[in-house]
Amino acid sequence: VGEAEMDALRDDESVNRVRVLSPLTDDSALGVSAASYGMSLATGKPIELGEAVGVIAAQS
Repeated sequence: VGEAEMDALRDDESVNRVRVLSPLTDDSALGVSAASYGMSLATGKPIELGEAVGVIAAQS
């Protein structure tokens, strides 16, 4: 979500809750879901299922 989207959400009085996905709050049974992980450090795009994010993070 970019800054413009955040401004629109903040100004919209009908929005009273926002769901935030985070590895800290993820409740997946095995690992962290792709949605909670977010963007790939290597490409800047959403990660793909099975991507070796730990190896990429360790090399950064």
